[in-house]
Amino acid sequence: MITIPKTVLQSRRKTRVLRPVRKSKSVENNYYNDLKDIIDKLELLGLWYTTAASTPQNVVDKAEEDSNKMRKYVERIAPILALRFVTKSSKLSKDKLETVVAQSFSVPRETVNIVEKSLATEVSLQRLRAITTIEDFFKDIIPSAITPTPPITARPSIPKAEIQEPIEATSVATIEEGAILQNVQLIKTIPERYFNSLVEAVTANFYGRPQKNGAKDLKDRIQQIGQITKNHAAFIARDQTAKLSAHLTRVRQENIGVTKYRWRNSRDRRVVGNPHGLYPKGNYGHGDHWHREGKTYSYKKPPHDGNPADAYNCRCYAEAIINLDELNIV
Repeated sequence: MITIPKTVLQSRRKTRVLRPVRKSKSVENNYYNDLKDIIDKLELLGLWYTTAASTPQNVVDKAEEDSNKMRKYVERIAPILALRFVTKSSKLSKDKLETVVAQSFSVPRETVNIVEKSLATEVSLQRLRAITTIEDFFKDIIPSAITPTPPITARPSIPKAEIQEPIEATSVATIEEGAILQNVQLIKTIPERYFNSLVEAVTANFYGRPQKNGAKDLKDRIQQIGQITKNHAAFIARDQTAKLSAHLTRVRQENIGVTKYRWRNSRDRRVVGNPHGLYPKGNYGHGDHWHREGKTYSYKKPPHDGNPADAYNCRCYAEAIINLDELNIV
């Protein structure tokens, strides 16, 4: 539902194309910095292994001990980091969508409001500080923060793969909850990946085997592992910010009555399907997005790999087509 001035309804021009709602770079950067704080702690732990003179088994035992410590730490903070990321992203994307609607109809920004129930408007930082476990998080925050209409009947499942399937949902709150669950799982992969690679490197060092990726010695390899982990965190922040912004914008647009959009890509060498680019051919997981440029699609009937931003590392976006006669106006 949406509130807009009544004068808009008298407009002769019933159909408008909205400016795109793009992901927030500041949200992405803040999320990456939160993840990097975890990696900084991992790298401090990793310093011990560069001078370890113990037996391989003792080193593995120490790595398991450190891994368990970090796992407990991440279990504690992952829900808070995920919720902070989701709520910031949700608030900004809602504001951006209201702004582009107001601009499209040339009315003051404050006269346009999307009416919804969401975590972003219900959860306070004071309540977050009282959460001590992930079980408490879903028992206290989730059920009381979202009592949506229609009610949520099930949480979206979390695939083991790091790139999830597109979220299907009918409410903003469902999208937010699904994103929190996904990002909690993704955050937990950071220490797991780090310690798996660390144990492998230390074991290779003890048995005189060459290190991976051309590392000169164990210290060099541990530094590589730190950088690889940071690259992984940067990908999580970039990919999840884009997907969450696109999913939230889509469900908000559908809830106010928008059903169709024009496909827009980044028009550069990295677009999949660009015959002169880096990836001239698409595949099932990431189709040819180059030749979709400017074509009209329905949110309910997207191409085989989903709506814009659904595919792996997709940078495309939807340019919504809004029709006054189809809007759900309060």
